[in-house]
Amino acid sequence: MEFRNSDDYQAPPCLALTLSLTPALAQAAQRTLVDSDHNGLIEINDLADLNEIRNNPDATRTSELTGTHLYGSNQGCPAADCNGYELTSDLDFDSNGNQQLDAGDLFWNDGKGFEPIGNFSLKFSAEFHGNDHVINNLVMRRAGDHFTALFGYLEMAEVHHLSLRAAIEGGGNSAALAGYAWNSHFHHITADTAVIGSDSSDAGCGAFCDARSVGGLIGSGEELSISQILLQTDVTSLNETGGLAGYLADSHIDEAGVRAQVTGDRDSDGLVGRMVQTSGTSSIIDSSIKRSFVAAQVNGDNRVGVLAGSLKNTQVSDILITGSIGISDRVYVRAGAVTGTMDSGWQTVVNSNNESLWQFGGQSEAPALKLPMATLQDADGNGEVDDWPAFSGEELPDPDPVVPDPVVPDPVVPDPVDPDPVDPEPEQPRKRSGGGAMLWWLALGIALIRRRV
Repeated sequence: MEFRNSDDYQAPPCLALTLSLTPALAQAAQRTLVDSDHNGLIEINDLADLNEIRNNPDATRTSELTGTHLYGSNQGCPAADCNGYELTSDLDFDSNGNQQLDAGDLFWNDGKGFEPIGNFSLKFSAEFHGNDHVINNLVMRRAGDHFTALFGYLEMAEVHHLSLRAAIEGGGNSAALAGYAWNSHFHHITADTAVIGSDSSDAGCGAFCDARSVGGLIGSGEELSISQILLQTDVTSLNETGGLAGYLADSHIDEAGVRAQVTGDRDSDGLVGRMVQTSGTSSIIDSSIKRSFVAAQVNGDNRVGVLAGSLKNTQVSDILITGSIGISDRVYVRAGAVTGTMDSGWQTVVNSNNESLWQFGGQSEAPALKLPMATLQDADGNGEVDDWPAFSGEELPDPDPVVPDPVVPDPVVPDPVDPDPVDPEPEQPRKRSGGGAMLWWLALGIALIRRRV
């Protein structure tokens, strides 16, 4: 999948700030035929349609957005009703075309940008089919607000065949595409994102005050299937900070290519900040990472890795990793495990296109990983991917024009006894939900670093 230039998208004209939403919404509200091809997916033709999703909860499951209506209409839907949405064109949040989010853009919202679709009280529980279109220049400046993402909160949802360029500033459980998701599927997604997470200053933030579980694509999730992802991202937050996701439980990643710059505190990583299996007894519930490429520069305070800040009961196979890690000056530090093994059977491993997964050049070159989206390699092992697929379009906007405060390491010197011999369970309440053939890891680090003053 490649990003497509969205220059041909004709944004509606903008009037004064107080009137900028009126023409687009008034025109779209007259639409009653919402599924013209009768395929069960409601057409999203413009930004107004995208925004309208939030205003159409299910008639019986009133706390869910199930994709049955738009503007109160289900005309054109099959007899079994519609169950989701599909993009019919590229969308650009820079509606006035001046390459910045300002009062002349639709969904300026006093500088906060677009409001996330779905939240804890009204969950997105439908299919969203991108049809290989681009959502460009999504900017959200909602410092400290949890569940900040295009889709804030998802349950039993599917998002796929979508390209996304986004710059996000939020709180805990924030990312570009999904803030929090349960029992959902994300696949065939290409993205170029920048995400900043910061603590909430809201006195009523409860369990979501901390800027934890922040990722370049997904903030946190449980029982997720994530496949065929091509992501370039820059993520800065505190605990559980990852290039792809901040926190994942009982989830599976397959055929992901991630190029990331990640800065955090504890559990910081190029792919997933923290990945666990929550059930220690079930043979069915587990987590896995396979057939994936990660090139990352990661800086953190403790439990820092290129693949994952911390893994618990997670199967890992057929991974190509390159990058570097930087760690703060603490008494005890656990830093990224990067070792290499090659077992027999790697020659038979294929990608989902039934092509050989591993590509070898000369004896002095590191191998390449052939994913359906691209062939990714760091041939000389210098920590940088050789050729990242180009993204056509404008430069990614700055999610926060004011330079954020640097992440300050914990000034408290811990007792000279390992303060964390066993990884604890997450402190934040979570929603209660009903070895491979080859490893080839490249990085500038060793399996375990423990420093004593």
